[in-house]
Amino acid sequence: MKRMLQAVIFDLDGVIADTFELYYIANKKVADLLGVPFTREDNERFKGIARKEIIESLVHSSGKILTDTEKIKMGDDKNKHYQELIEAMDESAVLPRMKEFIMDLKKHNLKLAIASSSSNGPTVLQKLGLTAYFDCIVDPSSLQKGKPDPGIFLKAADCLQVPYENCAALEDGEAGLTAIKKTKMFSVGIGQALEELKPDWHVMSTEEISYQELLKRFEG
Repeated sequence: MKRMLQAVIFDLDGVIADTFELYYIANKKVADLLGVPFTREDNERFKGIARKEIIESLVHSSGKILTDTEKIKMGDDKNKHYQELIEAMDESAVLPRMKEFIMDLKKHNLKLAIASSSSNGPTVLQKLGLTAYFDCIVDPSSLQKGKPDPGIFLKAADCLQVPYENCAALEDGEAGLTAIKKTKMFSVGIGQALEELKPDWHVMSTEEISYQELLKRFEG
C-alpha cells in the first residue's frame, strides 16, 4: 500500500524556534562554572540532547567529581537561567517560513506534533503564538530514553494516531535525526551538519521548506 502523508512531527529548537544563542548562553554559564572552554561549535553537539546528558558531558570534560545531587542542582540552575532568557521571546523568534509552513499543513488537514527534548517546549510555543496549531506535544520527562532513541517520535505519532510510515519528521540535531532514521518516518534534516547523515530530504535552512515540496518528496 502506498504511504500517504498524514502528519508532520517537529523538533522545536532550531526547527521552529530560533533559540540556539539562548541555549549557548545557558550552557556556557555551566561550562564557565566548571572551567570548561565552550564555543558555539561545542553547542552544536548538544542540539536535541536532554539537560541531564548535557550536564554529565560538561562535568566529564571538567574532570571534576560531582554528586548526583550537585549535578541535578546544576541542571536545575541552567534551566532557570534559560527560562529567564526565553521570557523576552516573541513571534519574531520563529525561524524563516516556518509559520507559513505550519499554517499550510493545517490548511491541508495534516496532524502536527512536537517532539522536543526540552521541557520548556510548551512555553516556547506559547511565546511564538503557535500552540493552537499542534495536536500533541510530547512531554520528554515521560520517556525513559532521550534522543537518539526514537521513542519521542514514536510517541508523537501514537498520540496523533497516525501510522509511522505516514509521518514526516523534521530535525536540526544529529541525535534527533539519528532517532528519526530508526523509524519508518520520512526524515527531514535541516542544516549543513546533517547532510552527511543522509536524511530523506536535506535542506540548508528552513527557508527551503514548503508543504508542496515536502509532499512531492514524500510521495516520490
